[in-house]
Amino acid sequence: FIGTNGLSFVLIFLFLFPVSVFLLKEDSTRFLLKIYLAISFSILLVILFLIFIKLNYLNDKGANTEINISLNQLNVSQSDKLNNLFEENRVKEIIEIIKNKKDTIHIFSETDFPYIIENNNIVNILQNHLSNNNSIIIGGIRKDNKKYYNSLYFITKNYFQYFDKKKLVPFGEFLPFRKKLNFLEAIVGNVDLEQGKKIRLIKTIYNFNFIPVICYEIIFFNDLLSKINQKSPILINITNDAWFGKHSGPYQHFYLSRIRSIEFNKFLIRVSNNGVSAIIDNYGKIINYFPLNQKRKINLKIKIPSELNNLFNSHRLIYLVIIILIVAA
Repeated sequence: FIGTNGLSFVLIFLFLFPVSVFLLKEDSTRFLLKIYLAISFSILLVILFLIFIKLNYLNDKGANTEINISLNQLNVSQSDKLNNLFEENRVKEIIEIIKNKKDTIHIFSETDFPYIIENNNIVNILQNHLSNNNSIIIGGIRKDNKKYYNSLYFITKNYFQYFDKKKLVPFGEFLPFRKKLNFLEAIVGNVDLEQGKKIRLIKTIYNFNFIPVICYEIIFFNDLLSKINQKSPILINITNDAWFGKHSGPYQHFYLSRIRSIEFNKFLIRVSNNGVSAIIDNYGKIINYFPLNQKRKINLKIKIPSELNNLFNSHRLIYLVIIILIVAA
């Protein structure tokens, strides 16, 4: 109910509380601090009440759709990707995976398709191996009129749709002020990826649509939901965190992603090249996950509501009320 901004308020209040109690000894600030603490405690009580309501009385609406999910964490090393090694073997592995199951959504990670995608040729390559009830979600680099995009593809036997990443990583996917910083091209490369323009929504052949999120876009909580996609029940986040090896980056990215599922009241299906991959429900509960830096595949059957209302508008309203009360105090 309170969102990222509301959570920030709670954390700041908790850190300031000991100082506030200590300053109560000062006569000059005692009255104002009492008002501040009274309002802050009132806000916290309201927040706890809202959380209680959400956990106990808000039921998901809409008919549940039972779907088969195939999560595929291929764990391809970053050096192999950068040096274009074993590309043919990776395509063969992907094809073998999607051929062996029926009535399944096969989900792979960011840039798991190893070749540059031109004229949507990935569609023909993969559709030839999909049955009528199978589909695949996979990331790749798409080329269009000499421009390159980091894209997510949803492909079925007779239909496809793609989404281009909108939030690009500076110094990773594009070089800011390239003319002045061209000495960094040895690290970044000499081609910038382009920012996507498509609506953040993938329409499927199933009883639900999903919200596509590529890599660290998941941390931009203000930019993911809109009037068009806010009732979609699933966030699908594909990413490649192999850049960070065994360090804390992949874990931080995973937990920030998990926050979105609770904040938006959405299921989250997250597939990372090297982990951490997971399926998380709309209460933040981890249904299943893959550890870091392991090659794993799993098939799961889960129930997804056809619609899940988000709580994002209430986040903004509650945060505005908090600001007004604190300023008034």
